[in-house]
Amino acid sequence: MDELANHPWGIAAVAAVMVAIICALMEKRRNDRVDLERVGFMPWNLIMVLSLIIGAFAAGLGLRGL
Repeated sequence: MDELANHPWGIAAVAAVMVAIICALMEKRRNDRVDLERVGFMPWNLIMVLSLIIGAFAAGLGLRGL
């Protein structure tokens, strides 16, 4: 467990990618809806892209060793 404490950027990168995966699943669920009148209000694509950018940034910092 001590190894994970030394890599906060790696943990942040994995968490951001997990958020992106959840957003992709939710966007697929919205596209496959039966009732077309229930559109929803969450911008899943924007959240997914931003979390992927944050994940890439965090992974870069983690690999660099900052």
